[in-house]
Amino acid sequence: MVTITDGKSQDSTQLHDMAQSVNVDAELATIEEHPPAYSESTISGSASGSEYATGPPEASSSSAERTTLAIPTRVALTPPTNFLTIERKNDSVKGTHAINPTLPPPPGSVISTDSDGKNLNLNFASTNGSINAVVEIIKGVDNKGPAHLQAESKNGSVALVIHDAQQNRFRLRVASANGSITLRIPQTYTGTISTKMKNGSLKFDSKLQTNLHTFSVVGEESRFFLGDYISAGYENDETWLMDHIRVEAHNGGVKIAFIEEDGGKGKEACGKGFFSRLLG
Repeated sequence: MVTITDGKSQDSTQLHDMAQSVNVDAELATIEEHPPAYSESTISGSASGSEYATGPPEASSSSAERTTLAIPTRVALTPPTNFLTIERKNDSVKGTHAINPTLPPPPGSVISTDSDGKNLNLNFASTNGSINAVVEIIKGVDNKGPAHLQAESKNGSVALVIHDAQQNRFRLRVASANGSITLRIPQTYTGTISTKMKNGSLKFDSKLQTNLHTFSVVGEESRFFLGDYISAGYENDETWLMDHIRVEAHNGGVKIAFIEEDGGKGKEACGKGFFSRLLG
């Protein structure tokens, strides 16, 4: 089933004010939250993709609010790095990390690669543990293209917030076996979202859904484009080299929503439960 909702489902928790101050101690961050206004719409499809119905989205804010974005200050207080790999067994991965995809590899670093053999600027992996992290992408002087990010958990949930205030593009793969996925992305994101769901629901926040184009929902696979794919020049996945998100979930639900880029004045759209786990 594919469902678009506003985060007012039974399993959601109350959203709180988020202050800009972020205290990082090792891999811990303290972030306060505040809820945006939400509305609700629904997309449902059968497992085979033969039945498909779409409910019209409701506007959740004015056009000015959706298009005028202030540039927030730094989220991560730690210095940026590149080609970061954190792998854990029987333990969780958590914290706030800054990635600058233009930096050279740190001496002695372990550089992970994706399934296509491309170097990953950031790779989180956990077995029998969750992943709860905030990732800030920092643009350097030399823009070498999208940052490549990956977070994968086996027998654990994944909760990930991507900050990209400077609009440095990224390509992200998030996967979980036997665990849920919660993903928050910046409003500047323009690109494809592909999902593979097995025994779980897919939910989009209604503010995100107002600019979400559904390309296909067939069996376990779904394809979407967030933003104006015509003006963005999107033709197909093979030639598209900009923003891309791939989500794979087995025995777990997926929730995707915007994170409000308002200069860090308390409008981050992240649930209390997520940050409670992040700080846990």
